[in-house]
Amino acid sequence: MEKKEFFVCEKSKDNILLSVRDLQTSFFLKRGELKAVDHVSFDVFKGETIGIVGESGCGKSLTALSIMNLVPKQTGKIVGGEIFFKNEDLLRKTAKEIKKIQGNDIAMIFQEPMTSLNPVLTIGWQIAENMRNHCHISRADAKKRTIEMLKKVNISMPEQRYHEYPHQLSGGMRQRVMIALALACNPSLLICDEPTTALDVTVQAEILRLINSLKKENNMSVLLISHDLGVVSELSDRVIIMYAGEIVEVGKVDEIFSEPKHPYTKALLKSVPQIDKLGKERLYAISGNVPDLVNVAKQCRFVDRCEEATEQCRKGIIPLIDYSEERKVRCCQYQE
Repeated sequence: MEKKEFFVCEKSKDNILLSVRDLQTSFFLKRGELKAVDHVSFDVFKGETIGIVGESGCGKSLTALSIMNLVPKQTGKIVGGEIFFKNEDLLRKTAKEIKKIQGNDIAMIFQEPMTSLNPVLTIGWQIAENMRNHCHISRADAKKRTIEMLKKVNISMPEQRYHEYPHQLSGGMRQRVMIALALACNPSLLICDEPTTALDVTVQAEILRLINSLKKENNMSVLLISHDLGVVSELSDRVIIMYAGEIVEVGKVDEIFSEPKHPYTKALLKSVPQIDKLGKERLYAISGNVPDLVNVAKQCRFVDRCEEATEQCRKGIIPLIDYSEERKVRCCQYQE
């Protein structure tokens, strides 16, 4: 990919687009309440890309679903916190008000297009209908703008593709359609949940370049959810590391990747395969299991897997500590 340009923004309240405060999202199981997202707080600034990284099940995708009000209602619920978007609390809005924001001001790209696109409707109809619902334009204008969007995301022969069904397209093409669908109404915030997981490396690079260029062109903010550290390092300005439902480290992406502070962040980076070491050393894996989030002990949640653990790590809940002006870490090593 091209050389990364870092986003520069005055960190003022006026520049905050999204503010998540003390978010708590749980699943209610027969054996108790599973605290999947536990007291999570962060800001997304205008024009910024912020990545959320962690192992599967750490709560990163559920954080995104909570912002979009898409938590599965059968077993899940947002039990606490606030989500401010453009200074308005989304959790206090009615379902009708939320629907107006979804797909309009806030849009989301999901990791598997085949489960997100309707298989019995043409891709053109799906994008055009989204425009008609959210942008309130005529059928003819919606079709015209849909073809323009398909061109914008580099889909060849857009007039022909307009009439095709999802199964007729490749995985990369379907993901481009999802991007066109998400950007149809020029959202202020784009949430990307593992946008390149099912794609091969070449197509993955193309999709990442496309998201980055469209972000700059439309002056959007991007919330990027991924377990792929390489993807996050390429696109993000700041990064949030999540573990077992909590944020364990936050900072500028270059600082986190060059000088990680939390033992979990260090372990994640250590587990990334190095080309020069392939075949010479065993791949590093984080040993142990993630703690039970139904019966959460009042201690560091990473303590049983941590190579730097001490008895102090088991003596109560560890807060998120201000390490520097733009750096936070949840580790008792940095407690005064």
